[in-house]
Amino acid sequence: MHLPETVAPRRNRIRALLFAAGIAAAAAFACGDPSDSGSGGNGPCTPACTGKVCGTDGCGGVCGTCPAGESCDAGQCVACQPQCTGKECGDDGCGGVCGSCDDGVACVDGTCSCTPQCDGRACGDDGCGGLCGECAGEEVCRDGACGPSCVPQCDGKVCGDDGCGGVCGECTDTETCVAGECACQPDCDGKLCGDNGCGGTCGTCDAGLTCQDGACECVPACDGRTCGDDGCGGTCGECDAGKVCNDFLGQCVTSCTPNCDGKTCGSDGCGGSCGRCAGGMQCRDGQCECAPACSGKQCGPDGCGGVCGTCSGGLTCNQLGNCACVPQCDGRVCGDDGCGGVCGTCGPNQACNSAGACETTAPTLSGDVWPIIQSRCTSCHGSAGDGGFTMGFTAASFRSATVGVGAAQCGGETRIIAGNSASSHLVRKVKGTAACGARMPASGTPLTTVEIQKIEGWIDDGARSN
Repeated sequence: MHLPETVAPRRNRIRALLFAAGIAAAAAFACGDPSDSGSGGNGPCTPACTGKVCGTDGCGGVCGTCPAGESCDAGQCVACQPQCTGKECGDDGCGGVCGSCDDGVACVDGTCSCTPQCDGRACGDDGCGGLCGECAGEEVCRDGACGPSCVPQCDGKVCGDDGCGGVCGECTDTETCVAGECACQPDCDGKLCGDNGCGGTCGTCDAGLTCQDGACECVPACDGRTCGDDGCGGTCGECDAGKVCNDFLGQCVTSCTPNCDGKTCGSDGCGGSCGRCAGGMQCRDGQCECAPACSGKQCGPDGCGGVCGTCSGGLTCNQLGNCACVPQCDGRVCGDDGCGGVCGTCGPNQACNSAGACETTAPTLSGDVWPIIQSRCTSCHGSAGDGGFTMGFTAASFRSATVGVGAAQCGGETRIIAGNSASSHLVRKVKGTAACGARMPASGTPLTTVEIQKIEGWIDDGARSN
């Protein structure tokens, strides 16, 4: 076989090199120290790096290393090919990464895996696009806890209305709530006089009358008297036949001279009368005077220039002469009426202030807005980024992607303008009034009026991270 001239010399050179290598190996085997030999004990190892710029040299070393961004393939440095098939995060094998995960989400075996954060939380965002729980009825979620939509106003109060349809506390059976404080409840049922149980009185008795078991009674004055007026409309006794009563002395005498000097009424001392008083008048010490009209009354005028009693414990005397609490609701539409009741209640997302007016409490991101966005929007815009809009799966990522951020598919529009819901593109989209694109959510029913109002209220309050 005849070889081309360019091939024959090359083969001869290769044979010469192999022959020289054989001679060198034999010499090394014959003269070398066995301790310097390779793994087979046949002499020192000769690195095999001819034509190689990287990779192993066959003796436990390397022929060279590749610069950043390249890998060694068959002894040659080649551009590194990232290995990211089936991976969304983690090392790509070339010093880079296949992708990164959202805040709070960890990369596990090339997959972004979120661990729900629900320790100590009964509701609200779990940090992974889900919820730690839902609140019942009209309760709302605030900072991971379910509570009423209305915030009770009980500072400085131990009883009475809390402004949310509930109470700040209960008083005992013997107390009544007055201006948020438990005060003693006067016990004057069926009583015209005497102690009311709270340090006051149920009323006072007229002169000559004594309070007995809550009633004003006259005590007969018959000490040392055997006949005549007993001071209570009765007599101290009757005289035998042939005798008359000396009313002045209260003794029965054989003969009697009437004694009416200075008297216009009452006994004449001899069983007769010095005169009678007109209606509404009574005889006292021989004189006609006004008879107080206090029957069935605890307080108020007695008709004679005096009073039937006084009220205590913040109670007021009504027109019937009874002590009662008068609700104080002038200029108030809610809150305590001062009598243990309320002047009215506030609506959802409202609270009653100290002046008795209902104030709107602005919706919060975590308790009101994010639960709506999370349930209706994240399926399309959480990570897929439909329409060029990606919000992530947390309230924080949603706010970062919307507040002050331009709408990618609608030039000149801003997704959320803090403090201005009317000009915010997101509000226009959920209302169906946006200048471009369809109404959102694209699937399912539109947001309710209440849901949209919560979003508008949060934006108008500054679109805060609350």
